[in-house]
Amino acid sequence: MRSQPDHHDVLTALLNLCNNAVTECEAELEQQRASDMAEAKRLEEERKVRENEARMLAEQQEKERREKTEKMEKDRLEIEAVERDLAARKEALRNSQKGSDNDEEDGEEEEGSESGAEEQPVSVSVNMVAILYTYSDQQFCQDTSKTKTKRELEEEGRKKAPQTTHGVVSVPL
Repeated sequence: MRSQPDHHDVLTALLNLCNNAVTECEAELEQQRASDMAEAKRLEEERKVRENEARMLAEQQEKERREKTEKMEKDRLEIEAVERDLAARKEALRNSQKGSDNDEEDGEEEEGSESGAEEQPVSVSVNMVAILYTYSDQQFCQDTSKTKTKRELEEEGRKKAPQTTHGVVSVPL
């Protein structure tokens, strides 16, 4: 009978060994599950961060595109306003030149023409509008203008007017 307790001892030792192995495997499996869950959570957070960064980048690009479009529209409206202002100034200049030409002609008709040739007054006005719009730099330069005084215009007009020479006629007395 002595052999049976030996078998029993061997079986008990084997059973204990198997139970210890199962317990160790379950503990390692539980650690692996916890590690996998932590890794999955970390990966999910990284994915959310990447999605958030991509969304923020897309929003930023959309905002910049919208601002660029708004700036271009504003610049276009400013250019149109400057062009309208320039057209109004040109029209006012034409009207004032027509008015001054009519006034001077009326004055000459009243005085009579002492010389044989009519003088034609020339008035010049220089309005320079420099509109520089560079799309790459998106810079807009404001209206610059240069005007001359009435005296300068009259002098310039005399210089540009056709020169008439009068022959001298001598009559013996």
